[in-house]
Amino acid sequence: MQSAGLKEVSQRLDLWQVIFLRSAFLTLFILPAALARGGVATKRPIAHFGRSLVGLGGFICMIYAIAHAPLADVTALTFTKQLFTIPLAIVLLGEAVGWHRWGAVTVGFLGVLVMVRPGDASFDWALAAALGNGFLTAWVAIVLKQLSRTERPETMVFYFGFFSALMMAVPAILNWTSPSAFDWTILICASLLGTFGQSCTVRGWAVGEASALAPIGYVYLINVAVLGFFIFGEVPTVWTVSGALVIIASTLYITLRESRARAPAPAPAAAE
Repeated sequence: MQSAGLKEVSQRLDLWQVIFLRSAFLTLFILPAALARGGVATKRPIAHFGRSLVGLGGFICMIYAIAHAPLADVTALTFTKQLFTIPLAIVLLGEAVGWHRWGAVTVGFLGVLVMVRPGDASFDWALAAALGNGFLTAWVAIVLKQLSRTERPETMVFYFGFFSALMMAVPAILNWTSPSAFDWTILICASLLGTFGQSCTVRGWAVGEASALAPIGYVYLINVAVLGFFIFGEVPTVWTVSGALVIIASTLYITLRESRARAPAPAPAAAE
C-alpha cells in the first residue's frame, strides 16, 4: 500500500518533495516510541549519518522507480537485495561464501538481465533505479547489523528519518507544490505504513531473523501486482514474470541455505 500511495502522489508532486515529506513524517511518527524507550541520545551520530546517506540514496531510487515504472517490475527488482548482500558481506565483513550461494547469485542476476534487458531499445532507467535500490538496501542491512550492537531499533529509524528530511529540505522547498487534501492523506497513511515497516525491518536485521522471514516478502510482490493492476491498470509483461520467477527462486534458495547454516547442530545421541 505504501508503494501504491507514493506512486499516486508522485504523479502530482516533485520527487524531492515526496521524499522530504515522507522522511519528516517518519521522524515524527517514530519519535514517541523512541522517547518511550530511552530517548534518541546516541554516541554514534556519524555512523547514523552514513547509514542515512546510503538509505536515502536507496529511497530516492525507489521513489523514482515507482513513479516511472510498473509497481510489479520495481518490487521484483528490489528482491535483489538478497543477491547483493553476498558480495557486500565479502567486501565489508570478510565473510566466506561457498559455490552454492555464488551459483544462486549468478542465476538471480540472469533474472535481472531478463527484466532489465540492457542494450534493448526498451531499456528503462527506472528499472535500473530499482536495481540500485536493491544494492543500497543490501548495504544498509549490513550497516544496520553493525549499528544494532549499540543502538536501539527506534533510534536507528529516528535518525534515518531526521537526517533524510534535513538533506531533502532545500531541494523540496525549491520544487514545492502545495499538496491537496487528498495528497496529504495519502502521504500521512503511506508514512505511517512506512514507519511500521521500517521498524519491523530494522528489528529483523538487528536480531538476525530477516532471512528466516524473507519468504513471506514474496507475498508482497503478489499484492503489489494486484494493486498495480486495479489502481494504475498495469499488466506485468512476460519479461517481468519470467525474470521475477528467476530472482525469487534464487533468493529463496539463498534464504533456505542461510537458515540451515544458522540451525544448531543436532545433539549427539546418548550412549546406551
